[in-house]
Amino acid sequence: MMTLLAVTSQTWLVTLLGFGIVLVLLCIFVFLMKGLGAVMQRLESKLAQPKVAPAQPAKKEYAKDADGATTAAIAKSLELAQTDTDLAAVAFALNLYYGVHDAEAPKLTILGHSTHWNR
Repeated sequence: MMTLLAVTSQTWLVTLLGFGIVLVLLCIFVFLMKGLGAVMQRLESKLAQPKVAPAQPAKKEYAKDADGATTAAIAKSLELAQTDTDLAAVAFALNLYYGVHDAEAPKLTILGHSTHWNR
């Protein structure tokens, strides 16, 4: 019975060898994951590169739904605007006329209630 509890030189050798193998495998795993991360970033950056479109002059678009007269009136009022408040007034009038609204981000509301499980 006492021979099972005996610590010999082989016990220390097996313990240190097992510990060393675990450390080496962890280091290999870390470098493998870093390498895979670098490869994935490289692939993602290649896919995310914007495709260059031919250069075209910038077209000012004041309101998509506006007819020709409304577009001309908007362009003239923006041209005549001398202060930021004039620009804000034109933007607000367009907002009221066309009913443009900001899109709200969807949100999830969780209401807690007491049950037998979470008292």
